[in-house]
Amino acid sequence: MGMNRSYKNIFRILLVTILCVIIFSATSQNKVAKPGHSEHQLGTTVDLCGLDPKTVLNPNFNLTKEGRWLRENASRFGFYQSYTKENQHLTGYIPEPWHYRFLGEKRNLAYANRHF
Repeated sequence: MGMNRSYKNIFRILLVTILCVIIFSATSQNKVAKPGHSEHQLGTTVDLCGLDPKTVLNPNFNLTKEGRWLRENASRFGFYQSYTKENQHLTGYIPEPWHYRFLGEKRNLAYANRHF
C-alpha cells in the first residue's frame, strides 16, 4: 500500500482548485473542494492507493485487496473514510474510497456512531 499525498502547500491547493473550477465548471463542486476547505491542508488526511498505479484515485479502489483491508481495519488505527456513499448527503462530496482522515481511535468511533 502506498500514500499518494498528505499535507499540501496552500498556494498549490488554491491554484489547482481554481484551475479545476474553471475547467470543469462550478457544477463539479462535489468533486473538488473550494480553496481553504480541503481536509488535506489539515495534515491529518491522506489519499491511499495500492501498489498498482491504476488504483490511484480510482473509484473502485474499495474493491481492491488494499481497499478491502482499509475498510475493515482503518478504524483500528484511528482512520476513517471521509467521503462515503452513506454520508454523501451530509458532505456534498462523491464517495472517495481512497480518502482517509486520522482522528484517533476514540474520536473515530464517536464519528462513526454519529454519522451512520
